[in-house]
Amino acid sequence: MDNQTYYGLNKMSLNNIYADATYMKDYLAYQIFAQAGVASPLTSYVWVTINGEDFGLYLAIEDMSKAYLERVYNGEGNLYKPETAMLDGIANGPQDEPAGVDAPNGNGDESSSGGGEAAETDGTAPNADTQAQQPNASDESSSGGEAAAPDGTAPNTDAQAQQPNASNESSSGGDGQQNDAQQGNPADESSSGGGDGQQGGMFNMFSSGAKGADLVYNGDDPENYTDIFDNAETKVTDEDKTRLINSLKGLASGENLSDYLNVDELVRYFAAHNFVLNYDSYTGSMLHNYYLYEKDGVLSMLPWDYNLGFGGFAGGNDSTGLINTGIDTPLSGANDDSRPMWAWVTKSEETLSAYHAAYDELLTKYFESGEFEKEIDALYEMLRPYVEKDPSAFFTVEQFDTAYKNLRLFCQLRAQSIRKQLDGTLSANTNQQNSADRVDASALNVSAMGSQASNGGGDGGFGGDGGNESSSGGGDNEGDAGSDESSSGGDGNNLSFAGGEAPTDGAQPASQN
Repeated sequence: MDNQTYYGLNKMSLNNIYADATYMKDYLAYQIFAQAGVASPLTSYVWVTINGEDFGLYLAIEDMSKAYLERVYNGEGNLYKPETAMLDGIANGPQDEPAGVDAPNGNGDESSSGGGEAAETDGTAPNADTQAQQPNASDESSSGGEAAAPDGTAPNTDAQAQQPNASNESSSGGDGQQNDAQQGNPADESSSGGGDGQQGGMFNMFSSGAKGADLVYNGDDPENYTDIFDNAETKVTDEDKTRLINSLKGLASGENLSDYLNVDELVRYFAAHNFVLNYDSYTGSMLHNYYLYEKDGVLSMLPWDYNLGFGGFAGGNDSTGLINTGIDTPLSGANDDSRPMWAWVTKSEETLSAYHAAYDELLTKYFESGEFEKEIDALYEMLRPYVEKDPSAFFTVEQFDTAYKNLRLFCQLRAQSIRKQLDGTLSANTNQQNSADRVDASALNVSAMGSQASNGGGDGGFGGDGGNESSSGGGDNEGDAGSDESSSGGDGNNLSFAGGEAPTDGAQPASQN
């Protein structure tokens, strides 16, 4: 039905948590962005049933479209989801649907760009006081609070009581597992230390022939930027196109950058993004999984799709190298010339200092204060029963236990390495680091957290198995909750969401039938 919303959201995506044994990568990534001061999408874990049948645990994510713009930018400006034509073609491939159900599209990238209509009902805006439910850039998003359980029950408000006994064990390497196939540091072979950084093969193929997704200025013809304009989330005019192209021209000039870029938002974006090391993105070779926001000719970037973050997209066997990836040389499969929206950050002392200051703030407020451990431990305690009973889980509860410990350790070690890079005891340029100065991450098993090559063997239920698109760098199987699925019309199949965002009066939302 037109003009309806679901607790203030006109669209949302359901992420079936493919390739993520931690069940937390997307959620924690958005929380890290929020802690860095970046306007991230709202998120909430949900338990999905269809006609009374359990379909399992999902992460509901606010669609980056109309409601997001209203919430964050007062409905002003234009929003785009740049992506190369080849990646867009993969995202729009065929998808099997559950029998008898018109399921939301399971291809992550198509649904990420707003392929379906919202789960709709008249309702109030999500609760602004619940940090774990809404990793956005507002002050309230970093004010504390706990996530609601996927079935809509209230969490234990005593966060310390929710911390599992695994805390001490995980801080010293979890269960101590190591794996010869551990993910390594892509920066050593490809990064922005001045070489061409190209990985070759399949990965070059995805970024070759980019028409705007690299944000490189390529003349004034809008046809040279179809990766951007064909993926607009808002209605754009010829004037809008001219203005955005002029901003890219200004970026390429390297002069008066504050006229074309929201410098503060961008350095905060890259501080969070480069913490989590997601190479299925602009800083890798895939040229997708970000949003571009423009207002009055000023550009900023917004986060999307981090199920392959925390090293899940990287290759190699060097966890220590991965953890110590230089914050000033974060590119993999690319170089500075091909990623101008990153390159300007390190070109002047002023912008580099602002970038480092954003890191210092993030580490101090979240990772060195105990807030990170408090949050991830509470999430683990909340999610474990649902992982254990999930009929469509990609991973066993034992794999989840191990993955959680390794994700916890990953973030602790990454924070330690970045602190050393900020205080000068470790170079922020990967290629100039002394190996003796690096933080030792030999106890970390990155592959145990899940990767593009693993899904734990489950069928993933609603949204499909996603194997084809993920193995080729596609998506994370986020499916838009469309009006057909979320209403009682159509073929009579009802999609029910238990949990989700709480309205401002603190009551839990009713199931959507």
